[in-house]
Amino acid sequence: MSLTFNFNSRLHKKTTVILVRHGESISNLEGYYLEDGAREGLTEKGRCSAYLTGLALKQYNINAIYTNALKSSQQTAIEILTALSTKSKLLPQMRQSEALREIDLPAWQGLPLDKVREEFPEDYHCWQQRPHEFKMDVSSSPTPDKKFKNLAVCTEVKQSFFPVLNLYKQAENFWKTVLSRHRGQTILVVTHGATNCALISTALGLEPNLFHSIQQSNCGISILQFPSKTHHPGELKALNMTAHLAENLPQVEEEQQGLRLLFVSASNNNSQQIKQISEQLQNVSIDFCLSQILDHSQIISDQILRHHPNVMQFQVFKSDLLQVWHKKIQERNQMVSASKNEQKMRTGLVIVDDLITKHFLSQVLNLSLNQVQNWQLDPGTIHSIYYPFEHPPTIQSLNYRCYV
Repeated sequence: MSLTFNFNSRLHKKTTVILVRHGESISNLEGYYLEDGAREGLTEKGRCSAYLTGLALKQYNINAIYTNALKSSQQTAIEILTALSTKSKLLPQMRQSEALREIDLPAWQGLPLDKVREEFPEDYHCWQQRPHEFKMDVSSSPTPDKKFKNLAVCTEVKQSFFPVLNLYKQAENFWKTVLSRHRGQTILVVTHGATNCALISTALGLEPNLFHSIQQSNCGISILQFPSKTHHPGELKALNMTAHLAENLPQVEEEQQGLRLLFVSASNNNSQQIKQISEQLQNVSIDFCLSQILDHSQIISDQILRHHPNVMQFQVFKSDLLQVWHKKIQERNQMVSASKNEQKMRTGLVIVDDLITKHFLSQVLNLSLNQVQNWQLDPGTIHSIYYPFEHPPTIQSLNYRCYV
């Protein structure tokens, strides 16, 4: 498999930012919610994935690499540099930035995810459903109480802070500093998943309540481009690319329950690209196919689904598609709420024109259609949206290309 992006030559005059989440860490492997000092560092798989990521990035002329002080990010960046050295001895400078710190969740630090859910059920629900309102209390150092002059009485002061809101401010500060320093260049940012989500969100103008609407897999590659004069708004060129890790699609990171939609363009006349998509999805379980009533949509679906002869296919008019889909979502959620035995994730192939795909993307990100109108959906790629039953939807990937 290989990772390629079709960037127009004129776009290279813009500032390109490549975001990479660190490779699998020991904390990830052991199921800890955040990195713990005793469990920092990459696993062997994480090191290998980071090196493969560096090989995938050899096509770019990277001018600088930014990371934070945590071991997992540092080791990932070093592995990427090692892979880049096979192309050139002139390597980009690696810099640390305090504005790339991982999200601060002190009450959950070093706890397994299962224990976080068990001990902090209300907080965890708020974190998942309303991240912009999620807060944590921290205790400041005890200070002498002035009311008791002759007694050594100290009071502990608790202060509340909002981790996601703080992370967004941190991301904004990073953009203000770095984009003016590297206008027209290409930079690589290697950090953590939450930090990457905040960077992408602030670049695109997404509100903090949509913090969980973007997936970042270990060693997933995302790409933003900015106008040379200003850093807003950025344009999302690719999201969460993991094909260089021999993954046909990014893995679902939650409970493997819900609905996943795979969008393919109905206007693609390139038979070779359609064949490649068919081979890419050959081993992916597809439960249904939804497409527009267009002659070419049927041709595309027939070719892609030749490895899936038993898939249920639905065809609707363009004007009816969104209404049909929203009805299906409501029916599905009602059915799951009534039955606690539903454990399987359903995957649907959606073959529609790019405007409808952009409509779905804009709904997930709460953007107007005009705000995503200029996003380039590359031919021969797949765009994936995941609808968990109990959480808001997540964009898993954009412009995902995988050659088999």
